Amino acid sequence: MAVQATQPASSSSTAAYPPWVMLEPGADVETTGSYSTADPNTLAVARTSTGYPIGVSLRLKSPPAESRLCFHFPRDVEPGRHSNEVIAAHGDSVLVRVAWEERYDASSTDYFVYNAGTTGAGSSQPPSLSLLPPFRYLIKDSTGILRRGEDELVVAQLRSVHLKEETPAKHVAELSLFRSGVWYTARPRVSGLGNAIDEEKFLSSWFSASVIPVGQDKLCWVSMHGGLIFSNVHDEMVWLRHVPLPEDGSCTEHFYESRNVCVTAGDTVKFVNIFARCCCGGAGGCKCKHSQDAYLIKTWTLRMDSMTWVLDGMMDATELWALDAYQSLPRVQLGFPVVSVDEPHIICFMVSDKKAWLIKVDMRSKMLLSVYSYPKKEELKNIYHGKLLLPSKVSCYLNLYPGGSCHIGIDPKPVSILDERVTYDASNSELLPSGSNTSAEPGAHASEILAALQEISSSGLEGDDMRKAISLLSRGNGHRFRSYFGIPKRLRKDWLLMEINASIR
Repeated sequence: MAVQATQPASSSSTAAYPPWVMLEPGADVETTGSYSTADPNTLAVARTSTGYPIGVSLRLKSPPAESRLCFHFPRDVEPGRHSNEVIAAHGDSVLVRVAWEERYDASSTDYFVYNAGTTGAGSSQPPSLSLLPPFRYLIKDSTGILRRGEDELVVAQLRSVHLKEETPAKHVAELSLFRSGVWYTARPRVSGLGNAIDEEKFLSSWFSASVIPVGQDKLCWVSMHGGLIFSNVHDEMVWLRHVPLPEDGSCTEHFYESRNVCVTAGDTVKFVNIFARCCCGGAGGCKCKHSQDAYLIKTWTLRMDSMTWVLDGMMDATELWALDAYQSLPRVQLGFPVVSVDEPHIICFMVSDKKAWLIKVDMRSKMLLSVYSYPKKEELKNIYHGKLLLPSKVSCYLNLYPGGSCHIGIDPKPVSILDERVTYDASNSELLPSGSNTSAEPGAHASEILAALQEISSSGLEGDDMRKAISLLSRGNGHRFRSYFGIPKRLRKDWLLMEINASIR
């Protein structure tokens, strides 16, 4: 299989495509027999293992809007609408499943690697589509792709298999690897479980929800209840290492909608957990008017040297609901978090009620950066249980303009609306920064802030932290002060310390 280079093409600040995108797993399917609807700059064509011509193009939008792949088939083909999908992505490459029959059959299914192409020495290579050697079946939630250098590519699937022929029967981890042009299978042991966890028992209930590339050397399988499993898939002797998720018992009944693990800034692993809270600040929602639909968002970063988690972000629902830019959106729990590929403090969420929106939030400045409203005709197609959008930088590699960079900064000040059907209260004459205040409420006085802080000073907030807290709460014409009082008492100290640390970074 031909492998393309993995260094991103340079681009200018007016690049045609966004620096990163969120890919919808399900692909659009067209059987017009032409490529008239395809973006020609993203189109790659090839033939299936049975000789059918196939084209793949990208329909790219800036987050929080979702991007989609489109598969172009000949007119005489009736492809499966649900079997054609994006499996995994890393760097300039996307692994896709192409099925040219409605019913699933291994003989009518191929796996291709879409490559965005590269630019070098003043010339560019167009996007390409490379057919992988046959494989029985790749499970989307258990399969990842990893690019390294100019000519190294690995596709890996990890699953727990039950060896019934063994005496006694047991569960083992089975790693299927495509490397150096061939498929092979390995069954390495899982390390890092500790003495208290039996490997066979652990594997009997473990299953992956997603796979993320960490840098250029590791893949990480994510189980929302069983933790992470890292592997050095490029090495001759592969290993598996388990790392548990943070010990935070908080969760909601919508388990797989409320948490996610993503990679940001190259190799930073980030865990996001959203959970309902009651008015006292404890986990679990209640029906009292003070906490109906209230929730808390927490984020952790994994220290790769010690494989330990550090809590580095917290945002309460009341902080988001208080923003002017949020007023026309429903007060329901957010779901399906996706961390920006480039900026660890930027997270996209889905807001779903009778309609659906995707929003982009700055967890550091507590601002709503942009809102995307699903067109009505797409709402049912795009919302389903278990949906997690796939972050990718493939769009960055499509920017072939010389002399620039594919890293485009995000201006956190204005709220951008990505669909004109999103409307705001008529009392707002213009869209304002999400931290702004349109009411005539007076700012908080220092004496009021000091009185509020006295309730937690006994638990250790004093000295420099006390002074920093007063300064922080005095900002925003009372906005931060009101956010503080909207948070349950038992959470206020942690919230303040998190805000103080964020203001230092």
